Amino acid sequence: MSIRALNQTLPEFGLVIASATNAASGTTITPGNNAYGSYAQLIAGASVTDDVFGFWINLNTLAVSGSARDGLLKIGTDRSGGSSFTDTTIIDLLVSCAGANAGNNSGGIWYFLPFRLPAGTSIGAAVSVNNATIGACSAFVQLRCKPKYAPPRCATFMRAFGTAPSTSSGTALTPSNGSKSAYVQVGSALADQIWYWCLGVGSNNAVMQTVAGAFDLAVGSSTTINRRVIADQLVVCNTAEAQGFRSLGEYGLGNIGDKVFIRGGANGVWNTGCSVAAYGFGG
Repeated sequence: MSIRALNQTLPEFGLVIASATNAASGTTITPGNNAYGSYAQLIAGASVTDDVFGFWINLNTLAVSGSARDGLLKIGTDRSGGSSFTDTTIIDLLVSCAGANAGNNSGGIWYFLPFRLPAGTSIGAAVSVNNATIGACSAFVQLRCKPKYAPPRCATFMRAFGTAPSTSSGTALTPSNGSKSAYVQVGSALADQIWYWCLGVGSNNAVMQTVAGAFDLAVGSSTTINRRVIADQLVVCNTAEAQGFRSLGEYGLGNIGDKVFIRGGANGVWNTGCSVAAYGFGG
């Protein structure tokens, strides 16, 4: 197995299998209220013609103007190609106020997940939202197959840090205006060695302003003694109460006992109700 990390900035895959094309929204999902709703199938196993070495997930159209809609997403797989989505390794991804893939709505929320899946695997998703008017949202996947070089290292597990499933949110953070805030610890110390990280940002606000922010993730022993892994991940919000970001992820070693920290800054006053979470991949 290769020890190198995946680099999505390089054209290193010969095949991309997408469950939605152009600007399509993908499969409609009905969330639960602060509990996951039923799985919706994003792609059938028959469409996954090659082994997968990582994939993008996009969640969109969760935002509703004038409504606070923190949300979480989980991914299930059925490696026999059916619809029994019992593999819930990927859980509690922050997708709050995910905008639409059209107009000035931020393009939704994206995460890159460095998991290997065998050909024939079907993929499903379920969503939780902290609003009694649950509405609907949509999601799709883009699968990376046929690596052109040595296959990238793929994870066998994911750990979520700082999520709050009972409120479909993360750990509270107030980004600074014009500078970075102090680091805030998310979750508990690492119980496993982690080598890849993603960062999520939530927003529980019914009257949002147009603002852009940059968020950092670090691991170490304290808020002042740590090493930065993710730098300046862009997050945008608008006055339609929509939010969007693209969490590509970064390689960075986190050892057992390390803690995880996130900070943020903005080009204006950030909307209240901000929360953050980290996702570590290992194995």
